[in-house]
Amino acid sequence: PRLLLRLMPSRLKPLLRLPPRLLKKRSNSSCTNKKRGFGPVFRLRCLLAHWQTSRFRLDLTRPLVMGIVNTTPDSFSDGGQFADANAALDHCKRLIDEGADILDIGGESSRPGAAPVSLEQERRRVLPVLEAALALGRPVSIDTTKPELMAQALALGVDIINDINALNAPGAIDVVAAHPSCGVCLMHMQGDPQTMQARATYADVVSQVREVLAARVETLRGRGIAADRIVLDPGIGFGKTV
Repeated sequence: PRLLLRLMPSRLKPLLRLPPRLLKKRSNSSCTNKKRGFGPVFRLRCLLAHWQTSRFRLDLTRPLVMGIVNTTPDSFSDGGQFADANAALDHCKRLIDEGADILDIGGESSRPGAAPVSLEQERRRVLPVLEAALALGRPVSIDTTKPELMAQALALGVDIINDINALNAPGAIDVVAAHPSCGVCLMHMQGDPQTMQARATYADVVSQVREVLAARVETLRGRGIAADRIVLDPGIGFGKTV
């Protein structure tokens, strides 16, 4: 899970030059103000003025801070500090007090070289924390790549599926498409956590990441998932170098 995610579409302009068929035309002239140099990107930003999630419609006209809660023993930033459910819940409350707009709860480390964990182990780590966090009055996201856990979390009432694998696991899109309104965050990753830093090779990183994410958006839209439910993450540090 990431330490921080800032959800502001204007920051992703280089990544969001999506095919015209994915951009909803608007009659409002402010959405096509070419003097400001936005063109189709600004139309997309207007389209993404909010993020629809299970219980909340989030305003994307300002940056939102996602507070990360790792219930793992080996995450790169805080591994082991919040592996206990009570400690994780206390951390959720502290993040809210410090201004977090969203709580993102994960039970499988995605640091470079991290080994995968079983479905049952991930369930044991995150489900008690998710259930308690849902009562805190903030949108709750689950950071997972496993469709079975996605479905279970949504049944609890979780608001957002945050998937570093961009719903590429078999059945993952089915879970999101079957839900009427949950939000989804699609991340770009080159390979998987065990191999991604060895595969950080691109001819043009911006255009290649953009193309992959655009294709994923098109696939989700083809399954009936509304555009205002989808947010993109370029995956800084996931098969990328700095």
